[in-house]
Amino acid sequence: MKNLRDAASTVERRSAGRPAFSERRVFVLHLARALYGMCGDFPGRFIATVAARVWEDTDDRTVRKILTDDERDAIKRYAAENRRQVAESENAAHLLLSRASVPPKSSPQAREPQTTSEIFEMMLELAKRIPDETTSISAVNLMHMLRHEAGIEPDFPPE
Repeated sequence: MKNLRDAASTVERRSAGRPAFSERRVFVLHLARALYGMCGDFPGRFIATVAARVWEDTDDRTVRKILTDDERDAIKRYAAENRRQVAESENAAHLLLSRASVPPKSSPQAREPQTTSEIFEMMLELAKRIPDETTSISAVNLMHMLRHEAGIEPDFPPE
């Protein structure tokens, strides 16, 4: 703080009778808004020291003139509204991420045949899918013959 206060400004000193610095006012208000958002207070002496780095004639009194009660109330309302909006957006983002992180429904996997009858049914279905018609008919007949020799009755009449 002392280094800031003692350092020379690069801006020319304002002569008497000149209009107020609107840049200084904007700077002080933005700094006050940022500091209030961080610590919930208006450190006037700190704001004056930082502003004095550019505008050497800035002191506590100047900052108090800029930060009127109305300005302080407006900054408090702004900070409260900003906190509310941030909380709402964080909640929305959290809900969105929660929803997006649900694993997708997995497609049902083909169940492996368990019984001898199921194995023969699967072999029969594969035999029916053979592209060559003669070979397919021979394979289907062979499956029916094997099933008959194994003593397995078909669930439906053969085709």
